[in-house]
Amino acid sequence: YMFILFILIHVASFALVVLFISLIYRPMNAYLGNYRVHEEYKSTNKDINLSVDKILLKKEFRMITSKSQYALNVFIGPLMGLIICVFMLFSPSFFEASQEVGEEASADFIDLGLIFGGMIPGFMVMFNSMGSSTSPSISLEGDNIYMLASYPISAKDIVKAKVKIGLIIPTIINLVAVIAVSTIFTIMYGFHVFILIQIILAPILSSILTAIVGMLCGLKWAKFDYQNEMQVLKNSAVVNFPLLFVGLPSFVISILLIVLNVMLFNSFIPLIILITVYAIAIPITFNSLKKHQEELFKKALTR
Repeated sequence: YMFILFILIHVASFALVVLFISLIYRPMNAYLGNYRVHEEYKSTNKDINLSVDKILLKKEFRMITSKSQYALNVFIGPLMGLIICVFMLFSPSFFEASQEVGEEASADFIDLGLIFGGMIPGFMVMFNSMGSSTSPSISLEGDNIYMLASYPISAKDIVKAKVKIGLIIPTIINLVAVIAVSTIFTIMYGFHVFILIQIILAPILSSILTAIVGMLCGLKWAKFDYQNEMQVLKNSAVVNFPLLFVGLPSFVISILLIVLNVMLFNSFIPLIILITVYAIAIPITFNSLKKHQEELFKKALTR
């Protein structure tokens, strides 16, 4: 009975999330579209004393805010991840409520808070990979990419600015999310130090990996022959690749870490595994981007 109730509550909560997003999507889309519709990237007198890095960072942020679909894609993904994670924190209580009152816990009792808490990093990572800003950034430049390439700016500076903005935005969102989720988790299930560290580290490390992989994909599969933004944001390899090869593997790893956490009773070993995986993946992808960025940028201009 409680399991059926659990399923019904989750289906209802998911429906509420979808309804909430559907209600705010059109007003937000209209507002962003009217606010900066078709805005060109122009330097003002205030930009004269700025460094190249700061000018390019301002340009990248303006590009995100000037394209309503792009902005919603970057911000709504992590927001949905946060909402679902908060719902998951309250899920174990429905299972625990089905246990008989007064019955002593058996030796093999599974801490449901530990299980659901361990799933949170995986969900946050997966939703982060859905809203990468670096994946479609080259394609969404459109004809501006040729104007940008004509300036006395190296491809390295252009790529670096896109990766930086792809790190700054999700890092800020993730910090807010992990503080909220960690606080709720600690209040409800106590202080599980290794789970809390995973909740904090996994989204931040994954956002670094997603930004780098997304930039590589954006350069390799740049797509300029599109009718609207959604063709780039939802129906292209540049966006699907980070989700399939960063988001889903990270989710699978988090599930495996849950099993280890349960078997090893909240051991530090799963945390070591998590850090090791990202410590290997991030330098490899970063070195690949650093080595091939100029070559891939030149190839993107010929498409």
